Amino acid sequence: MTYRTKIIITGFLLSFISLLAYATLRIDFFEKQLAGNMKKKNGTIIRAYQKTFGEKEIKTLKNDDLSVFLNTLNRLVSDTAMLVIADTEKNIKISSKNDSLIRSSEIYDLIMLDYTGNKLTIKEPGGFIVRYYTSSKNENQKNLKYYIFNNNMGTGSILAVFPHKPDRVILTRAGLEIALILLIIFILCMMAFIIHSRQGSVVVVKDETPKTGHSTTTVNRTIDREERSVVRESISMVSEGLSAYVYDLFREISTALHPEELSLFVTGGRNTLIKLFEYRGNSFLKIDSPVFDAMDLDTDLGREMLSGTPIILLKGKKAVLPLIHEGSLLGTIHISAAGTLSGEEIDRVERMSRTVIKQLSEFMVLSNVMTDRASGMYSETYFKMKLNETERGMLKSKKHFSVILISIARNIRNLNEDEKNAVLKTIAPIVDDEIRENHMICRYGRFIAVLLPESGSIKTGKVARRIFRVLSELRVKMSDEEYLDITPFIGVASSDTAPEACNVLNVAQKNIDLALTREDGNIQDSRIKV
Repeated sequence: MTYRTKIIITGFLLSFISLLAYATLRIDFFEKQLAGNMKKKNGTIIRAYQKTFGEKEIKTLKNDDLSVFLNTLNRLVSDTAMLVIADTEKNIKISSKNDSLIRSSEIYDLIMLDYTGNKLTIKEPGGFIVRYYTSSKNENQKNLKYYIFNNNMGTGSILAVFPHKPDRVILTRAGLEIALILLIIFILCMMAFIIHSRQGSVVVVKDETPKTGHSTTTVNRTIDREERSVVRESISMVSEGLSAYVYDLFREISTALHPEELSLFVTGGRNTLIKLFEYRGNSFLKIDSPVFDAMDLDTDLGREMLSGTPIILLKGKKAVLPLIHEGSLLGTIHISAAGTLSGEEIDRVERMSRTVIKQLSEFMVLSNVMTDRASGMYSETYFKMKLNETERGMLKSKKHFSVILISIARNIRNLNEDEKNAVLKTIAPIVDDEIRENHMICRYGRFIAVLLPESGSIKTGKVARRIFRVLSELRVKMSDEEYLDITPFIGVASSDTAPEACNVLNVAQKNIDLALTREDGNIQDSRIKV
């Protein structure tokens, strides 16, 4: 799962949880606000009646006067569902029903029955009761909620009924609050994505001078890409097992010698040693960055380490102990002490260190087998191993798998080896981000190989087109004045269209060779007979 997909899923989960919490916490507030609005409207009705009729007895009021009053009231309070004016003996002088709010005459009759039967009596002045009414004739008219005000006017009563219907102000406020919550979550997700992107080595900007008339994305390859290596998580898992052994060793050495600092360097290829662990005071640090601290073995000191001889520095205050396994240098342990280290103490540390050499050897084997250090991708050896495993598994389950080979060879033919690897290292995570299926990205000779288990030719064709599109719009900034435009050539093969499932890689190889015969970028699919 790509980081972008994780952010999108996290965003949806945060949105769901936030909206659920919002509904739970705010629904009571909106209910109280709605009830308060109903009280204000009921107060408007009472004041309008008192202004029109004063202290007159309701039973003496004329029907024409009541009709004029009702028309005036409908303009003042348009969302009254029902209004009834009656004398003290419940003789109805006038009543009205808003057909848009009470669509069932049965519900109107039920309210009138409760009113005349004294079932809607309210003791508290200005108070209201909530009732639910259902029409037996209409399935859509079930448990409709109404706010009912039964106002005692001395010489009779005025019944005002309002529907449970949030007004425009409440709906607007709720909409704005929900939009603000979603906007905040969106901004947080975008910040997480931007921070992650900047921690990696791709600096993305839109180029003002596109290379082919399409929008072009420029990536800066001069920033180290190790933190976004597509096999970073796998290697981290391998190193976790080593961490426990190194921690126990460092704690044992610290208890015996009380050094100021302990560190473990491991071989990083190309005659370098890279610091992987550090122990200072009570703090144990696992270092993931290859540029944090490194040593060159192409020096007199380095050559002495390769011979397996312990090195004493700073008048005995620092010692470097090579870790040798079957004649090969796996790494070194560095000890810094406040006082002078004796020969006996160094011998003791060498004996203690033997416990970690086997685990360090296993870590180096796994790391070297799985990883192509130059590009940060899975290695060709590991790719072939997983391909064979996939072929066997897919044949048994009768499912399909695919291989995509990607070449930018023409773009990098004039670059030196370090520059070629830097470009591949830059492109690999971008390809990784475009693949939504289960996949693995590897180095396969001069190609980038994508293995897609459980993916047939149709799905794989869509993936290939996405990769082709994003790479076609890419240029790599090599220096302040030099840019490298990327032209991709892609060969695709799937087990459902290849002559034989075990020939998928061979078909992909033929297809990419065919694609490379074209002058411009091209995709060749296994559905083309080769």
